Amino acid sequence: MSQTLKETKDFASFEAGQTICLVRFIYKYDGQTVVTAGANPQVTIMDSAGTTQVTDSDSTKNGTETGEYYYEYAIPAAGPEGVWTHKWAYTATKADVSQDFIEYGYIFIHTPDVYDASETLT
Repeated sequence: MSQTLKETKDFASFEAGQTICLVRFIYKYDGQTVVTAGANPQVTIMDSAGTTQVTDSDSTKNGTETGEYYYEYAIPAAGPEGVWTHKWAYTATKADVSQDFIEYGYIFIHTPDVYDASETLT
């Protein structure tokens, strides 16, 4: 089951090996009017070492006229710890006016907590 990061402005922490769901809402500045993306936004994900893990992959539209797009991603179990970046690139159109957008978000990746089950916890 994937965990959801609500918007790219959120900063969330996930463990390496988890599947996450990145979400982007595309609205006019009033926060209510849905703006049509000419094509589903493209998602690029870079790890904390600067290595591109995903390049310009299509996001998925959630329903019709919701303005919500998502991208599910399985963080590699051996993924490096630190701040990862996800970039959304899209063209939005409203009233025959098109504009290109690039937006960034950040996630913190850490290794799962591991302990020796034979140790006594106090």
